[in-house]
Amino acid sequence: MLVFHTPVLPEDMPIPYSYRSRAIIPSENIEDSRVTDDIKTVNQDDVVVLGKKHKLEDAMYLSSKNIKFIVDVADYKFDLFKHWNQTIPMAHGVTSTCEFLAEQTEKLTGVDNVLVIPDPTEREQKPIHTDYGKTIKLFYYGADSNFAKIDWFTIEDSLKKVTNIDLKFMTNKVKNPPNDFENKKALLHHNWFYYEDLKDINARGLKTWHSIEDWSFDKQQHLLNWCDIVILPVTNDLESKCKGNNRPIDALQSGKFVITNPGIPSYEKLNECIWIGNLSKGLKHSIDNIDIVKDKINTGQMMINKDYLPSKVALKWKNLYENISSKK
Repeated sequence: MLVFHTPVLPEDMPIPYSYRSRAIIPSENIEDSRVTDDIKTVNQDDVVVLGKKHKLEDAMYLSSKNIKFIVDVADYKFDLFKHWNQTIPMAHGVTSTCEFLAEQTEKLTGVDNVLVIPDPTEREQKPIHTDYGKTIKLFYYGADSNFAKIDWFTIEDSLKKVTNIDLKFMTNKVKNPPNDFENKKALLHHNWFYYEDLKDINARGLKTWHSIEDWSFDKQQHLLNWCDIVILPVTNDLESKCKGNNRPIDALQSGKFVITNPGIPSYEKLNECIWIGNLSKGLKHSIDNIDIVKDKINTGQMMINKDYLPSKVALKWKNLYENISSKK
């Protein structure tokens, strides 16, 4: 059996994306598979997938029982999880979400043949939408650690020079607006807060922060249905470059065009389906070239049907499991 292992969650904590995309959804689409948070329940003939939050003790336990296992590297967290440098070389297989992260994993750990298994889309396919009004409704979603890196005021002011916009945000919202440089969150939000001589920036930052929707699966779909275009500005720091492309994939699956800028290799893999370049030029292009936009979304949805549906992604996990199981 292919067993996906995920650590125990606090009772009041929503199921993290990595648990859903890298364990629950694939397992639901593989007949001989299950998910567990108790490593001691696995059997001798199982192959276990250790997610990114696994512990060194998990890998040591499986090795002591001669139970084969896979380490799934779903984010660039080598600085945080230093034991990966021990557990990854011990594994019978290593997976990642994208080619760039696979290359980094190989370089840092000395393993080879890291298998790329993309995140499956969680969304139902929706009709292509290009029926824009006079005000273009834009939607951004992503983790706060990504959201906070972006200079949103500069972007928003630039987009407003193209046309009237209504821009909404969704993220795992921090409990309080950052107000100093004592912690990472505040530092990341440096474009918004704590400008002693720019009180208007502080006020604008607070207003925007209060408008952010706290993430939920259903609310994200509601805003995907509401918007005209999904806008996903990115940075090109190492951790960001190692991200998978689940965010633009979910937008395309929901029938919406995506505007982003260069920086994340897995996004650039979708070049035929989305806009990658200057964000304001991308907005104008979207408005002026509706037929091209329709074709790009259609191309994206056909690609999703081929490579990103849960059944297609699960098949990659199943093939890896059978390959590992067959080796003595």
